Amino acid sequence: ISGWGATHENDLWVNFVSKQDPTFTGSLGVWVSGPFVRQLGLTAPLDWLDARILPAPFPLTYEPEHASVRLLLSAFTPDDLNTTQPVKGDRPYASLVGISVRQVGYSNKDRVARTSQFVVGALGLDYARRLQTKIHQELRHSDKDVTPYDPLGWPTQISNGGEPTLLYRFQYLKKLDGHYGIGVQKEWQAVGGYEV
Repeated sequence: ISGWGATHENDLWVNFVSKQDPTFTGSLGVWVSGPFVRQLGLTAPLDWLDARILPAPFPLTYEPEHASVRLLLSAFTPDDLNTTQPVKGDRPYASLVGISVRQVGYSNKDRVARTSQFVVGALGLDYARRLQTKIHQELRHSDKDVTPYDPLGWPTQISNGGEPTLLYRFQYLKKLDGHYGIGVQKEWQAVGGYEV
């Protein structure tokens, strides 16, 4: 393992400070990088897609330590959790559970780097409802309060019960110029599949 990390985003933390809702409820992610990602064949879908969708016009070097795998969970809810009906004019309930594989290739001669990512996941599973309900129950217990309410609308979430989803993303960066620690680069990317 050459690197690892974890992320947790939740509007619970933002609401403590600003009382604003930043358009999502929360996400969890755990990632690790290193040669084992390639050795286990986890980059095989990326290698196949990269070669067919956007072959590089020059040879790229792929360092094994720059390959990573990530487990993720994202959840989205409307502002009003205390209703079983869809909330008109607000975002719907939605959740995503998935695994992501990412790799970086580069060419020093051409001053180019390419990142590609492949995600396999499922929309509409029950993990987000259970986790959010547990967090809200713990908060009510510790604060001796009636809020935050349990989220009652999860049965109305997008693809409730589960639906597979895929994503393929690639990004090119080309260094154009740079002096004195200041650089100019050209970047472009494309995404196919769900976007979260």
